[in-house]
Amino acid sequence: MPVFPKPAVRYGYEVEAEREHLSLHRRARGVPRKGPGRLLVGSWNIANFGAQLRRECDLRLLAEILSWLAIGI
Repeated sequence: MPVFPKPAVRYGYEVEAEREHLSLHRRARGVPRKGPGRLLVGSWNIANFGAQLRRECDLRLLAEILSWLAIGI
């Protein structure tokens, strides 16, 4: 599969503000907390993952979402 072109638009954001937005969205969508006896499954289109350099702030937001699903993150 060919890599999608990198977007020409660069934008900035505050990681902590976006983490709060994600938390609000998580509650609004009813995503349960992980725990013993509970399997949370997520899907993600990772077609470009690793094809482009990500900023630390981008990786921190990705890690936030993954932490909802994976134990030990």
